[in-house]
Amino acid sequence: MEISSINSSDGVLVQNLYFGYSRRSPKPEINNANLCVPRGVIYGLLGPSGCGKTTLLRCIIGRLKPRKGLVRVFDTQPGAKGTRESGVPGPGIGYMPQELALISQFTIKETLRYYAGFCNTDRTIFTKRMHFLLQLLELSHLENKFVDNLSGGQKRRVSLAIALINNPPLLILDEPTVGVDPILRECIWNYLVQISKEGLTSSGADILMNSREISRYSVDCYLNVYKNSQLIDEICFYALDTTDKCNE
Repeated sequence: MEISSINSSDGVLVQNLYFGYSRRSPKPEINNANLCVPRGVIYGLLGPSGCGKTTLLRCIIGRLKPRKGLVRVFDTQPGAKGTRESGVPGPGIGYMPQELALISQFTIKETLRYYAGFCNTDRTIFTKRMHFLLQLLELSHLENKFVDNLSGGQKRRVSLAIALINNPPLLILDEPTVGVDPILRECIWNYLVQISKEGLTSSGADILMNSREISRYSVDCYLNVYKNSQLIDEICFYALDTTDKCNE
């Protein structure tokens, strides 16, 4: 399918979402979460560790199934039967998890070729895209190095390159710039801002992320602020003062 043909007024919609790993647990990981990610923006999840941000991202991509509530990605329920053609989950989403999930026996180049294969990407397009991302993420000199021999920070950059390689219309990124030096971090954020502004075109993407750095670099950004597994506020970035809400 042509991923760029996916179209919706909202990239991601979550309504009254409830998730708990155990029915016996008195405290759910997510309690009545709501968010609406418009097209062409960066949308961040902000809150202390353990408040359910990563769990919410996993529900959105279809890795976890909520007990209650609604999740729609480009008007599709992630993981539902008969939705394979939508690319959700799949090539319609570029996902960078917080935990590393790489094939250690592959080189960086082989890794990117492997994930590009899920979209049957043309070889010329793949090569051009790969070289661009390797340069952006300062990995060009390492393209033939095995993943097993990379540092932790280099592996995280490879994981980000995987999310970006197929130019998906939706990026879901869990702490994308952890362990990245400040200069490279700013280059990455500038690129994410650029593609978010192009979100309604075939070269752009809507971006949903969990990141402690989001208040430092983003523009035209919306934030969901969480505490104790519950949404406590939704804020436009340029009006943001996160200090009190995150430390209460």
